[in-house]
Amino acid sequence: MAEISFQAITKQFGSSTKPSVDAVTFTVPSDTTCMFVGKSGAGKTTLLRMVNRLIEPTSGKIVIAGANVLEEDPIELRRHIGYVIQQVGLFPHMTVAENIRVTAEVTGGWKKSRLDARVDELLDLVGLPPSEYRRRFPRELSGGQQQRVGLARALTTDPMILLMDEPFGALDAITRAQMQDELLRIQSNVRKTILFVTHDLEEALKLGDLIAVMHQGKLEQLGAPVDLLTHPVNDMVARLVGSDNILRELQYLTAATAATAGARGRFAPGEALPGCPRDASLLSAMLKLFETGAPALVLESPGAGVGGGAGGGSGASGGGGGAAGDYITLASIISTLMKGRSREGWPESATLAASGADSGNSGNSGNGGNGGKGADGLALAKA
Repeated sequence: MAEISFQAITKQFGSSTKPSVDAVTFTVPSDTTCMFVGKSGAGKTTLLRMVNRLIEPTSGKIVIAGANVLEEDPIELRRHIGYVIQQVGLFPHMTVAENIRVTAEVTGGWKKSRLDARVDELLDLVGLPPSEYRRRFPRELSGGQQQRVGLARALTTDPMILLMDEPFGALDAITRAQMQDELLRIQSNVRKTILFVTHDLEEALKLGDLIAVMHQGKLEQLGAPVDLLTHPVNDMVARLVGSDNILRELQYLTAATAATAGARGRFAPGEALPGCPRDASLLSAMLKLFETGAPALVLESPGAGVGGGAGGGSGASGGGGGAAGDYITLASIISTLMKGRSREGWPESATLAASGADSGNSGNSGNGGNGGKGADGLALAKA
């Protein structure tokens, strides 16, 4: 377990009158990816580098798995924390295999046969076939391939924690997206506690379980991506995360955020309705509603059966998988997107649909509350 706790951690450089990191306190649970975002100079990289003591704090504590890292030997500490940077830092005179195993060789305690097997295991993990890439030199790799090798090297000693300082910042957009997908896949397999600095908000929303928003050395907000999009604590956070960006909300808010209960009576008894995972994006749910022409989708938990009857239960009998009667409709999606926004200037059909969803979500059932099959099916299309 590698929970990381920042306790009033502060860093003030030289004669500077303001701290670069100012009494920051928060906790990152074990096996969580926490993204550090904010403008340049916000203190993101300084905070990251204090974890492995490349920068020494002025005051405060950083506690990992119950131990204050400031009381540990910094060299020994760094041997047990993976570190990935934008420049990668591969040794040009070493092969890929030599670059990967160098950290384990420095740490010591690895037999050659075990280390060779570990190199091949990690190359497979990052999507580089060992037989093809083991003996290559860095100059023979693309930028994305070099980053994969850098990530493999950071994982060689199986550290509990991985620090990533804008690792994909120098890559082109296509390679960057591929590396983000690779990191998600790798994290699902190895489950590390990851601290990741980025200037790319889309990257933070895509990769992060938590997002820490920094501003002028202070922590402005810590929360899940959906929390920052729907409940920013101030205007600065709202502008940074683009909480008024409807397309971004469609992409990153989950279907569960637009759930509407009490569907009994709104649809014909026994009417078959398609299913939708609760963690699917609002955009995916909306497209499925358009594609199927269904009045609603049954929200399902992972592993649940697909589809169900109107007013039905969950699992095999009702296909819901979540709370019985949890559905998502076009009107409930519109209502979710319009929360906290002025409805002035919206098309009349969208405003009426959202109003219907509002009343339906407050407990009104029947064909009028959240819109019947026809109203739901037409509301957003007209908008």
